[in-house]
Amino acid sequence: MREATRSYVAGVTDAEGCLSINKSNDPRGPIYSARVTVSNRYLQLIKFFIQHFGGYYSTDLPEKKTHNVNYSWHLSSAEHTTKFLSQIYPHLKVKKSQADVLFEYLAMDGENNPAKRELLYQKSSELKNEVRVTTETPTSSKLDLTYLAGFFDGEGHVSIISFIGHGHRQYAARIHVTNTDLPSLEHYKSIYGGSIRPHGKPKKQSYRWELTINEDRMKFLLSMLPYLTVKKEEANIVLQFLRLGSEQSPRKRSDLHTQLEKIKAERVIQSHLLGDKQRVPAETPST
Repeated sequence: MREATRSYVAGVTDAEGCLSINKSNDPRGPIYSARVTVSNRYLQLIKFFIQHFGGYYSTDLPEKKTHNVNYSWHLSSAEHTTKFLSQIYPHLKVKKSQADVLFEYLAMDGENNPAKRELLYQKSSELKNEVRVTTETPTSSKLDLTYLAGFFDGEGHVSIISFIGHGHRQYAARIHVTNTDLPSLEHYKSIYGGSIRPHGKPKKQSYRWELTINEDRMKFLLSMLPYLTVKKEEANIVLQFLRLGSEQSPRKRSDLHTQLEKIKAERVIQSHLLGDKQRVPAETPST
């Protein structure tokens, strides 16, 4: 597997992954298990993980039909979990500490040590709420860009919005990433500019990085396009929109907005059609 692919997958995992130790109660005592999942509304992204690392996916059907189905990729084998983490570990930024705990847990390999399992479970739980601080210097190397593309495919948003302004319909591009990990968003800002602000009021504070200058938006999309997987089509359409510049082309802008909305609508329909299906576990990762 190419290093760039590992870097991309690490970006997706940092954005949408869960690396943890689960604990369930049993009359004979607590049962612990390692958990590695990646959740996303794009089935294409989940199948990308299955193609490269094996595993299977499950579905979470929404209450409203206007919302997308969410898909989760799982690894059910300790052997393949260890192999997966080993391949992406050098490129992880947000969840490196969680991976360290999982490596220690998986290395126990059936060892009868309830106290150590409980200790690692507690450590894994605490890391979920850890506020990350980093002294890393962001770069625009190929591996850095593939990581950012993976993170954006997981948590990014690229669209064209429609609104009424000055008495007539207008259109505008939107590009942003929302996440709880502030250093990740500062990484984007250091390379592409934009601004970061608090977003929402969840249990754990989240932030939004957003680009508002068209030149910055174009620079970002041009650097991401070679590495995006699930948002490539949307990015291409928004790039066409931005290239119109100040050109008075209401029909072209409307057509591009319609194209983008059609893609989103088709994905909602597709996710509901596939939502009742689940991939048969296939623990045969590609090399």
